[in-house]
Amino acid sequence: MTQKNFKYLFKELGLTSYGAEITTLTRDFQLKRLTSVKSKEMMIWITLFDVFVDDTKVPRKIYFANLMGLSQSYPTTTVEDEPKEMK
Repeated sequence: MTQKNFKYLFKELGLTSYGAEITTLTRDFQLKRLTSVKSKEMMIWITLFDVFVDDTKVPRKIYFANLMGLSQSYPTTTVEDEPKEMK
């Protein structure tokens, strides 16, 4: 039996992939040690490891980081839109 991945296209973020089972440790506004979530940057899939929201900035920012520590930030409104499911 194969596990199905779910792919969504966010207007401003691009293509993301979610595995059938996602695990994480959570805190206030943080997802740590995230598994089974990937984002497509250019032509490569990058596995996301940490996601957190910085409430101290205006506008609020959401940060996505990989296991190597590279990160990128966006306004939180970027992930508030309804993503389009890709088949």
